[in-house]
Amino acid sequence: MFCPQCGRSAGEGDDFCRYCGRDLNGERERVELFESHTPSTFGPKRLPAAAPAEPGRGGTPESLRGPTPGAPPPKPPHAPPKYPLVVVLIVVAVVVIGGLSVLAYSLTARNGADGVTSTAETTTTVPTPTTLEPTSTTRTTPTTTAPSGGPLFLVLVDGLYGYVDADGHMVIEPQFEAASDFHEDRAAVLVGNRWGYVDPGGLLAVEAEFDAALDFSEGLAAVEVEGLFGFVDRSGLQVIEPRYESAGGFGEGLAPVMIGDLFGFIDATGQEAIPAQFEFADSFSEGLAAFSRDGLFGYIDSSGREVIEPRYELALRFSAGLAPVVDQGWLLYIDTAGGVVLSTNFVMGYPFTEELATVVTSEGLFGYVNTNGTVVIEPRFDEARPFRHGRAAVFVPEGYGYIDKSGLFVWEPRR
Repeated sequence: MFCPQCGRSAGEGDDFCRYCGRDLNGERERVELFESHTPSTFGPKRLPAAAPAEPGRGGTPESLRGPTPGAPPPKPPHAPPKYPLVVVLIVVAVVVIGGLSVLAYSLTARNGADGVTSTAETTTTVPTPTTLEPTSTTRTTPTTTAPSGGPLFLVLVDGLYGYVDADGHMVIEPQFEAASDFHEDRAAVLVGNRWGYVDPGGLLAVEAEFDAALDFSEGLAAVEVEGLFGFVDRSGLQVIEPRYESAGGFGEGLAPVMIGDLFGFIDATGQEAIPAQFEFADSFSEGLAAFSRDGLFGYIDSSGREVIEPRYELALRFSAGLAPVVDQGWLLYIDTAGGVVLSTNFVMGYPFTEELATVVTSEGLFGYVNTNGTVVIEPRFDEARPFRHGRAAVFVPEGYGYIDKSGLFVWEPRR
């Protein structure tokens, strides 16, 4: 299962999340109920029977493992809030879209290694890059290639994560047990048992000293230090000191933060913009932010005024004028006035990126639809991420690969 507070993998026997200290006992039954009805974004069904929850190199990092004989017990929870099932749903969903990126690492922090690369070993990279062939699952003879300056794609090679350019040339050699996509020229990477950020050249631009690290947005990223979240800039300078139980990314000048048991919003200086009053809140997009109250989701504007009253079982952020919501178990896409634009036969879906949205069938298969609701790529993947730069990462039994907008594999699946 995955922690509903920070989105990290938790061992089946763990009483507390090893990252954020969240009490998991009260969540396990709700998560199991959810997974029995709606496919989890990064559910355990596709993992090998003997594997832990994240793909990697034959083990799990200490920070993701369950209790080890003789090891100290996990730290106690810090004021663990209890949320309804729908909050667990949105936490899982936002991972896929990179929104509340606390959840972003459930994709990339799979099966870490027993031997973890040290900080000193990863301060400079870009050694002898290789090339990923579109139809090959083996590594070619190393060649020397400089960073292209174009988009970089996260890849998994022999259980370690690295980055390739659009031509498949390895720009940052696979060396990380866990990593995220690049946002604003920074990608969060796990070094040892701490998170930091690398730049597109592979240099450790922000030292690995955080318990969790979210994606950058609007020049800032939420990071966790000793159980509390604050914000740093792209150089690693602390801009907002850690004082929140949870935090999301900035959107349109505001970021959701949890104070005590409730969510509100702050501005880029750390000043309160909307008082804490919500069970859950997502980042702003297209003038609105999803929130939950009494177990139902709606939308507010930047003043905190309810624009769409809470009536959905789940609501995610707007993109291309549409937002995915779940109503009576079915996926709808609504406009900013709350009108239904698309009705579907899917049970879950995500915001549009590059005119395509990931959708999930009741059988747990992932595919893609366009803004007219037409299925463009038939649901056939165990999991699928949004399109970025014309490509999307997908999971199939053979492993993790990338497809283009026609659904064909650009880089074949591999583990």
